Amino acid sequence: MKFDLAELNPGTWFEIEDARVCLRICAGKDLDEIHKKTRKLQIEYKRGQRFEWEAIDSDKEFKMVNDFIVMDWENICDATGTPLDCNPKNKNKLLRESPMFSGFIGRCLERLNTDIGAIKEEEEKNSSSG
Repeated sequence: MKFDLAELNPGTWFEIEDARVCLRICAGKDLDEIHKKTRKLQIEYKRGQRFEWEAIDSDKEFKMVNDFIVMDWENICDATGTPLDCNPKNKNKLLRESPMFSGFIGRCLERLNTDIGAIKEEEEKNSSSG
């Protein structure tokens, strides 16, 4: 199996009607980087006891994950047919407010995860038979 070390998490294009969206999985190192920017350990002392919890900026995290997973798109347009720029604002608006778009993206990500799982399963099968 070969890996492009310069691009270990490439995008995959998915088609919907006459449009295309390029997606990638947000996991591992990439997700850790987002967590570093959106999560902070909070510590408070009450009556001699130490309490710890993780404060999460959920809105910022959601926006950063959306921006990461949607790499690009083609022929995604507004109601007048004007192409929408593939930028963080538009990605977030479509994923938050359009059930059709967010559902499509969810199904595509599920398919990517399934494909990755199938590859891993095949690798394990091949390594145990050899």
